Order: sequence, then structure tokens, then C-alpha cells
Amino acid sequence: MKNKFSKLYSKRRLASAFLCVASLFSTSTTQAEVRCTRFDPPLSVQWNSFGCIPLDIDLDGRRDFTFSAAGSIKCFMEAHNAVVIQSPVLYPTGTDMDSDAAWMGALPFGTSIGKELSCTVELSGYSWSSGTVVSGEGPQIPGMGDHESILVGSGFSQTPGFILPRGGVSIPLPVHNPKGNILGKEGVLALQFSAPLSGEGTSDISSPHFGYVHFDFPNTDNPRTGTLRILGWAYETEADKPIVAEPLAIPSMKIQFSIQKLEDGGLELSWLATPGATYQAERSFHPEGPFEKVGEEIVPLPTSGAKPVQEKVIISKEESQSSQTSFWRIVRLK
Repeated sequence: MKNKFSKLYSKRRLASAFLCVASLFSTSTTQAEVRCTRFDPPLSVQWNSFGCIPLDIDLDGRRDFTFSAAGSIKCFMEAHNAVVIQSPVLYPTGTDMDSDAAWMGALPFGTSIGKELSCTVELSGYSWSSGTVVSGEGPQIPGMGDHESILVGSGFSQTPGFILPRGGVSIPLPVHNPKGNILGKEGVLALQFSAPLSGEGTSDISSPHFGYVHFDFPNTDNPRTGTLRILGWAYETEADKPIVAEPLAIPSMKIQFSIQKLEDGGLELSWLATPGATYQAERSFHPEGPFEKVGEEIVPLPTSGAKPVQEKVIISKEESQSSQTSFWRIVRLK
């Protein structure tokens, strides 16, 4: 496995250099003791290709984590750093997965990230982990760390109906499909990082800082083109102090929603929402706007980790009725 990684290093190094340059153009702000780095456009890496995103969380010139893609997406780190994983990891029947691996878990916005994790939903299946030791033969990739945790891996499923070139026999063959806890979600990946006090390779480590990455991994019709997008990251400058995860940016996508007329003459607008984000219903009397706000802001609560939730807003009869044709939309504020 390491031989394979060594061969891929030159390609990753080029991607890493490019993304390091991209990070120089990010914006860094300070709010109380929380420091944020945002990216516009987001950093991205496709799960079934080659790419590398180095994470220097506190911008001290030292790489804290590395998201690397080579047929899967993994997070590399040193043993004194940690990420939150989901355990146990459950997959559909018939998939061939490594159940002993450390799979990173997606947490919803609003999660308090510290030595303990807390949220409005049950997080007993999530815990801190330094990942697993990178296995295989060959030298380590410089600077990436000797521990790894998986974000997106390759599972195998059976699909019938593949026709062999000769004989015309239809038999099921294994097909690569991505697996992992982050697929089709937007949320945060929790991070815990420390700094060596006496240089690299020392056992003398500073107290940990807590932070998170704001990620988005949208659904795709083609599982081979799934892309991890990094919208930014944040950390608490005070050691050992928890940080509450908040959205750092808004993914560029149009919100699809349905509209239904109620018996009393009102309207119900429903859409698939990101837990912890903030939404607003708006109306216009012209398809191009201007739009005006209707009702209060909506912050959907999580029901199961960072899994999207079906959200709805009721527009009263008085608010919805008008002598003019109304055009409605749902916008995301943060």
C-alpha cells in the first residue's frame, strides 16, 4: 500500500502545492477566541481521482491534517492529533467494507466540540480517534502523518445484467461505489490538534485545540464523480476550550422546494434542509424580483447526525392571498 502511495506522491505534491497557494487567498477573521478561514470558491477533491488538501488550521506554517484522494479520500495526521469518527459503521448488505477502519463522522452545525461532544441529537456513536496506523511497505509520505482515517472509501455492490463479450451470458459483477458517513451531507468534521513543543518527532506535546472543517459532499447521479468540498475551517485559540460549530459559508446551489395549497387557503413550502443552517421564505410579484421576506427565519434541528431533514414552512391565508400572481422561493441566509 505504501509503495502505491509513494508512486502517487509526485502527483499529490503538485496538487498540494496548488492548494497551499489557494489557502493564501482565504480570509481569516477573529470573533472572540474563534478564528476562521473561509474559501471562495471552496477547495475540492474528487473521491475517485488524485488530489490533496493540506490543512494548516492555525496558519502557523505546519500542516495539521491532510485530506488525500487516490481511489478513496483519507485524512492523514500524526498520532498526537485526532478526529471524530463514527462507530460502528453500518453498510448495506452485500458490501465489502473494512469494519475495523476509523471512518470520520459528519456532525451537524450547533455541535459543541471539545473533550466531550454535545448536541441536540444523540452522539453516542461518535468518538475521538487518532485513526489507524498507515500499513504496508515503503517509506512514509513526508509531512502527511503516519495515522489515517477514512472519509470516503470504495465499497463493492453487485449489479446484474452485465453481458460478457463472448457467449452472451448475463452475470452479476462487482461494481465500485463510494461509502462513508459524509456522503450526501453538509456539516462539520471535528478536529483536535496539538503542536510539538520541541520540534518534530518529540513526545512533548502542547495542550490540544479544538476546531472543525465545514464540508459539503452533495449527492450525485454518478457515484464516481462525488466531490468533497471544503468551505472553510475554524478553531478555538484557547487550549482545551470547546468550540460550537457554525456554518462558515453557503454552498452555491439552488434550493429545490415543493409548494402545496392547504384547505384553509394557506400554503405549505417544503424542502430538504441542512440541520443548523438558516433559511427564509420570500415572495415576489415578478419572477425576477424584488423578493420580500415572509414569516420568521427557520433553523432546522438535526434528527440524526448531519443527515438532511425535511423542513417546511406554513404561509397563512392572509400572507399568501393577493390579487397578483405570487412567486415564492426559499433562500439560505447562513
